[in-house]
Amino acid sequence: MKKFTIVVFILLQYLDLRSQEILVLNVMYDFSYVRDLADTVNRYKAEMILSVGKQTSRYTTRDLFNRNSPAVIKLNKQRQEKANTAAIPGPAVVAVGGPLLNVTNAGALINEEIFIDRNKSTIQTAGRVGFKNFHFTVSLPVINWKLSSDKKEICGYTCQKAVGDYGGRTFEAWFTTDLPDAFGPWKLHGLPGLILSARDTKNEISFECKEITKNEDPEELLKPFMNADRSIQVKPKEYSKVAGMFAKDPAAVAEGQLPGTVVNVRNLDSPEDNSIRKVVKYNPMELK
Repeated sequence: MKKFTIVVFILLQYLDLRSQEILVLNVMYDFSYVRDLADTVNRYKAEMILSVGKQTSRYTTRDLFNRNSPAVIKLNKQRQEKANTAAIPGPAVVAVGGPLLNVTNAGALINEEIFIDRNKSTIQTAGRVGFKNFHFTVSLPVINWKLSSDKKEICGYTCQKAVGDYGGRTFEAWFTTDLPDAFGPWKLHGLPGLILSARDTKNEISFECKEITKNEDPEELLKPFMNADRSIQVKPKEYSKVAGMFAKDPAAVAEGQLPGTVVNVRNLDSPEDNSIRKVVKYNPMELK
């Protein structure tokens, strides 16, 4: 029985590996989001990376991408080795304290990954809320895009305009057939080309391409960075509720997850400021 279990495990691992595909290209977007309707001036901003294959895509933060991408890890290792060679030895620094909560001037940091699999017709959302990881998987929704004849150039590519509804919002997207991948930032997909720019008609959410790089490593596979086996499976509404509570009071949620601990705060925008900005009127990206 034990040998049978081992064989099944190895077979599943093999099938999972076979289902993964080679990464084709990475697209960096400037992401802007009015998370607090009570303060539309201080928008949440971040650099996001969309990694694309033939049938799958992964959309995540630049930070998570840099910590997991084989190419970036290799480059950082080379830089560190070079720095260590040139550095003058000094006293060791020991860091102490409780768990660290990263925030920005717009509030708690959003650390999320969206993985689309067209073969399985699924879309998985995985996110770190406070100090816990959550995930859920749903069927890939169909977005009924209406194509326009309007065109403009983005990142060196001729793009065509399309309008479609998703998550209770109407999005205006610009896609290029020069990159015939039916993917885009976040959960936007289904056009006959890669989406390089999109924004909702309320101007509360926007994605703007700033850089496109093609993968040069023929062995780099496109797979999720966030391990679903180590996170809590929830329903979409449960995840939205937890994310909303965290945005409104990050410290309270984080301390509730780790009772009896003192949470330290690090503001990535203003290192000298250890306060946490609370969202007053939470504005979810998906309204329904």
